[in-house]
Parts: sequence; structure tokens; C-alpha cells
Amino acid sequence: IPALCLYLLPFVKEPSTAIFLLSTSLFTGRASTSGFWINMIDVGPEYAGEIMGISNTIATLPGILGNLITGFILQETQDWKAVFLIASLVSILGGVVFAC
Repeated sequence: IPALCLYLLPFVKEPSTAIFLLSTSLFTGRASTSGFWINMIDVGPEYAGEIMGISNTIATLPGILGNLITGFILQETQDWKAVFLIASLVSILGGVVFAC
């Protein structure tokens, strides 16, 4: 659902529809992370803190790189369409990798 909402976002014209799609994408994307965090406790309960710390540290890299890449794309294209399409593809890829 998050990837679908991000994919549709560049094609809508109404601001209220864009807000709905972005809100739905963010809500459903964050709601799915509860399984991710509890999975670390299941995998290694005695090392859950260390695993979460390492995982969270690694998880900050996309936040840093994503801002740089978004800035570059916007500077080159002046269009948000590519940004949202790439974000939807990354979301799909992340879901597939986690599911496997």
C-alpha cells in the first residue's frame, strides 16, 4: 500500500488527494514496522539491544542519502515525479527483500 500510494502521488491534481495518498503511505508504511522491531527480539533476545542499535544505525543511511539524491534529482529535473516513483520502487524492493 505505501508503494502504491507513492506511485500514484505524482499523477493526482487535487491537493486533498495528494495529502490523502501521502498520509496513507506514511501511516501504512510505519504501521508495518512494528513487525520489524519485534523480529529482532525473536531472533536474538539476549542481544536485542545491540541488534536494534546496529540496525537503527544502518537505517539512518537511507535518510541521509535519500535527501542528497532527492536534492540532486530536483536540481536536474525540477520535477517530483521521479522522486516519488523511485521512492515507490525502493519501498517495493524493501518489502520483497524483507519477505524473502
